[in-house]
Amino acid sequence: MKSIFKAGCGLIVLFGLVIAALLIYGKSGGERAVGEFFAKAESQSAAEFRELIHPGLIKEADPELIQVFMQTVQKECGKFAGLNMNGMSFSDKYENGVRTEEYKGSFRFEKQELPMEMTFVDGKLLGFSVKNQAVAVKLVAALRVMPASLIRPYAEKAAAFWTSALTGKPEEAFGMLHENLQVQYGKERFLETFNEMTNQAGKLTKVIFVSSRPKKDEEGKVLFFFKLDFVNEKGVNAHSVIELAGFKGHLLGFSIPSSETP
Repeated sequence: MKSIFKAGCGLIVLFGLVIAALLIYGKSGGERAVGEFFAKAESQSAAEFRELIHPGLIKEADPELIQVFMQTVQKECGKFAGLNMNGMSFSDKYENGVRTEEYKGSFRFEKQELPMEMTFVDGKLLGFSVKNQAVAVKLVAALRVMPASLIRPYAEKAAAFWTSALTGKPEEAFGMLHENLQVQYGKERFLETFNEMTNQAGKLTKVIFVSSRPKKDEEGKVLFFFKLDFVNEKGVNAHSVIELAGFKGHLLGFSIPSSETP
């Protein structure tokens, strides 16, 4: 009886050591993965940061806005300082050759702790959330104002719309519009309008970005102004309207010739 009891104690101690080792591994691995991600959000270009985002998340959110969000988290809360293991839930698993890491709990920053969740698949961010509603609302509200760093990437998206619409690919351009505008304009009318335009002016040969500005009295909406050159006509004024909502920049309007002043 005595020897069996001692053996049992040995097993309990060994099990406890295994649990402790797993917690240390999860903490160090999670802090490294999350810490590197926040650091790269600060230091990398938009193109470099895009490589850190999983294709599945890119379908739902613009990487440029995810980067600004992560920068804003650290602007408001301080630099990432680690994970609070008290109540932290983590998992690191392989399935069918795919590695999934999940971290749920209190994320420590220099100024405060935030309840957050982050999921990485094969090292790329697949999902994230901030569970403090007051902070989350404040952070998302910051995305309603387009920072200077995002003017160029969204100008390129706005220009891509005109390029597709006026070089024989109006159906592709129609797919770039927000679904509400698609319903309002109608696909048949859209295709007829742009096909007629290229029949008269010839195909688009050049898109020149002129400037951008917030749309007056419409928070979150930005006007992007262009001059368009066609085979038969040069310097046609046009503009596109992009609205930042959530983590997407939505194409919500366009005009050719432009009815707005740059």
